[in-house]
Amino acid sequence: GLPKPTQLGLVFRSYVEGGIVDHIHQPRWERLLHIDVSGPKGEVTIIVEPMERRSNILLVRDGVIIDCLRRVGPEDNRYRLSLPAHEYVPPPPMTGRHDPLAMSVTDMFGVFDQNQDPKRKAFSLLSSRILGISPLLAKEIVFRASGEVNKLAKDVEPEAIFSAMQELMSTLGVREWQPGVVEDDSGVHAYSVYPIEHMPGWKSVDSVSQALELYYGAPVGEEAYTAAKKPVFAAIEEARAKLRAKLASLQQSVTDDAERERLRQSGELILAYQYTIQPGQTELRAPYDAEGPELVIKLDPELSPVENAQRYFKRYNKAKSALEDVPQLIQETETELAYLEQLAV
Repeated sequence: GLPKPTQLGLVFRSYVEGGIVDHIHQPRWERLLHIDVSGPKGEVTIIVEPMERRSNILLVRDGVIIDCLRRVGPEDNRYRLSLPAHEYVPPPPMTGRHDPLAMSVTDMFGVFDQNQDPKRKAFSLLSSRILGISPLLAKEIVFRASGEVNKLAKDVEPEAIFSAMQELMSTLGVREWQPGVVEDDSGVHAYSVYPIEHMPGWKSVDSVSQALELYYGAPVGEEAYTAAKKPVFAAIEEARAKLRAKLASLQQSVTDDAERERLRQSGELILAYQYTIQPGQTELRAPYDAEGPELVIKLDPELSPVENAQRYFKRYNKAKSALEDVPQLIQETETELAYLEQLAV
């Protein structure tokens, strides 16, 4: 049957179902989309924020969030909350970047003159310094200017970069779309509203919607099953890698017993030799036992001998307390890892 709507879907539906889209607009060069709707409960705005890991969709009325896809509380962001009944605060504007339609060739020289990293690639510099330039568009600009995608910033001609950008922007600025996709036998790898020359397999299509459909279109049959498994297995593998690293760290902490004992011995030696320690002394050299090696103990010259000893004892007790939970944590981590190993088969 039909999938059961989510709670968020039900909220959105109650405000926009049967409504009329009054206006769709995008703040200049921002990754935001505002959809104004006159719905059954009045005027609302659907705000789409396509920002990779921080992407969100919010339902807003009179500047107040009704609900949103990704809730962000004060523990995640003190300055910009995304919670129901809170004021909607837009993402901070991207400052210090050039408007590509207002740039001069002198501005482009300035972009490259300010680069201090000799290993930085030109496309990375463009996408970070110019508004509206995605990595894909930046790569296309660099390729058209130099014939290479991964050219270093220090090795390109700013004037050629400016000309290539102007060529692309002149068509985009007047909405002369040339939609298409990059496709090969393994599938569709990119879509664009301008011809992509730096990747093989460009194929023109009739509309932007068709390009999006080809790129995001749902596969069927065995292909759908394979596609569905990929992100799941990727998430499992990422979790396994984190657990392996955690387990290795826990096991290492068990083997660090000698270092913990050294902390205790250092504190005891400082107390034993406290009357020989001079003001401002930065280290103490003394054997813990007659047959053992001489220990070199760092001292804080701002502290008294007793305070230095207490500092070492405090570190020892902290390390000892942490160790008490380690066996249980190792067992729990091994159990979780074994479970994920089964899922990955």
